[in-house]
Amino acid sequence: MKKFLIILLLACVSLTTTVQAEPAAARLWGYANYIAVLSPDWSFMVMPGGRWEVKRVGTPATKDNYLNELFVGPVYTMNLSDSMKLKVPVWYYYMDFPNRFTETRNFSHNIEVVPTLEFKLDANLTLVNRVILHNTIYSSAYANDDQRNGFSMLMREMVQINYALNPSLSLTVADEIFYGLITDTEALPIYGPGFSPAGLVQNRVYAGFSCKITPELSIVPQVVYETNWNNENIIGGAGNGTLKETDWYGYLTINYAMKFF
Repeated sequence: MKKFLIILLLACVSLTTTVQAEPAAARLWGYANYIAVLSPDWSFMVMPGGRWEVKRVGTPATKDNYLNELFVGPVYTMNLSDSMKLKVPVWYYYMDFPNRFTETRNFSHNIEVVPTLEFKLDANLTLVNRVILHNTIYSSAYANDDQRNGFSMLMREMVQINYALNPSLSLTVADEIFYGLITDTEALPIYGPGFSPAGLVQNRVYAGFSCKITPELSIVPQVVYETNWNNENIIGGAGNGTLKETDWYGYLTINYAMKFF
């Protein structure tokens, strides 16, 4: 099993080195995730976060702080069998996009439904399939008030493998695809601050560790490689399938879970 994980990790690294494009950026990304566990089935999550760009190649300046985030909502958990678990978070998701070049900012209101299946393959190995249905219902990125209220749906599917090295430390690798399912009928797509386009727009490869510090506290440091594609119906897009940017992230999540039962 260890050989399988090593081969998978090497395949992810190989994938990231075969695709090169300009511009490229180095970024930092972090979340502070607080989970109130209300019962064996129900919990409530509050997770603020932010992203910063620290270096950019191919354009004249870095973006610095370019995204602030807040997730709030319940999570339902069901044990389907001894080896299979279903989680269904439903989150309100606030996205804030500061722009230091124009000294302006846009924001959006979103609802996310996140069905997640966890398969315990053996004592150490877990396979996770997580789907995020990212529904944008309001965006300030449009000049016309009628266009700001609308609807688009972006599907993000991640396949993740976790391998427990010991009771407190696990290796995690994952791949996540971003694919637009529904576009707004009145507003042109603006990927990020606006409504989502249709088709493939992004892919992320993750590799890192999950470290349990105490029964309540854990940290998850990861490296993320992200590829971004233009889509012909994005404002300023160069056509379907055109690779427009590659980015590297240093990614840290701090999780704190408190039981109330």
